[in-house]
Amino acid sequence: MSSPPGSFSAAALQWDVKRSDPSFNLGKAASLLREAAAGGARLALLPEMWATSFPVAGEEDVLAEASRAQEELLLLSRELDLVIGGSTALQEGGRLYNAGFLLEKGRHLGWYRKIHLFRRAGEDRLFSPGRRPFLARTSLGRLGMVVCYDLRFPELTRWYFTRRVQVLLVPAQWPLARREHFRLLARVRALENQCFLLASGRCGLDRSPLSGKMTRFAGSSCLVSPWGEVVAEMDPEEEGVLAARVDLAALDKAEKELPLRGDRAPGVYAEIWKDWEDQE
Repeated sequence: MSSPPGSFSAAALQWDVKRSDPSFNLGKAASLLREAAAGGARLALLPEMWATSFPVAGEEDVLAEASRAQEELLLLSRELDLVIGGSTALQEGGRLYNAGFLLEKGRHLGWYRKIHLFRRAGEDRLFSPGRRPFLARTSLGRLGMVVCYDLRFPELTRWYFTRRVQVLLVPAQWPLARREHFRLLARVRALENQCFLLASGRCGLDRSPLSGKMTRFAGSSCLVSPWGEVVAEMDPEEEGVLAARVDLAALDKAEKELPLRGDRAPGVYAEIWKDWEDQE
């Protein structure tokens, strides 16, 4: 049965991403993408650093293999008629980025280079920070992206609100110890920006090559409505496909009942920030 206009099935893929093993991760991603597509999904989101997790500095062979895996993912987006998002390692201009991407049916729509690097875990020692958000017009609507730690910074996600993002994508590797932060932030970001939020978090246990610490990951892939309601969510240890329906009509309803855009005071905000900076 076909979906009504503005309604589609979205899928978050959750698994224990194997560090420095693009071949394994590609096989896992392909299997889950096929499962998602067979279930009717039109949008699929992979976890942060889906092909390699966080690589060890100097692993050029692993990064090259990850780049080839990314090309295979592009082919899968065409074969399966999917819009696919996630994040991977991107080498560009002599720098390495934790880069979000969006693919649509065999086309690469662009990169989002993660702006906020998690210094506590040493992410800034491996990657360079990005400087721009990313919003793409797709056949499913206006999709934006932040990556994991970015979720803690409302200044960034507010940019998407002003551009009327419809679905905010969040690939993540969030630690289980702070799972409730992730769940709360996902709900708040969807609610305050009146958008759907689709998050894909990895699960499993791994030793960080950046900090050397063992980390158990939160999983908790989810879809959140523009009212901040959790439509569907996975458990921390669960592997598989989370599928849920996105109904874009809910965005118009939320805005009609709470016209936040019309009640904003951007001129006042600019003055407040300027006054604060002048006092510093």
